[in-house]
Amino acid sequence: MRGFRVWSDFWKRYAFDAELYPDGSLYAMFEDDDGVAHHEDTDLVLEFETGLKDKNGREIYEGGIVKYDRRGSSYAVTYRKYDASFVLENDDREEIIFFHHDKQSDYEILGNIHENPELLEVGK
Repeated sequence: MRGFRVWSDFWKRYAFDAELYPDGSLYAMFEDDDGVAHHEDTDLVLEFETGLKDKNGREIYEGGIVKYDRRGSSYAVTYRKYDASFVLENDDREEIIFFHHDKQSDYEILGNIHENPELLEVGK
């Protein structure tokens, strides 16, 4: 199984610890501003790792915003269930991520859709 991360709409941050169970339920821990850990199981967003890394060696996850050098624009990384593919999307276009053709140097992580939605405007 590929890695994953969990975003909380309540805490407005990613979990520092999370488990995904076979029934699809999640266990996630978040730290408040005082450093106290809290368990959360509602308003969670599960984001899977794509299997690619960016030019700086960082894992690219669903929900990430990346600059794709072949096009010069920024894209949100999304997962399409109907054909089980990761795609890059912005208002102008959609690009399927081709794992066997794309190189690490083609991508640079700029942020994520939760904390940096304004980054999707870059490069348009």
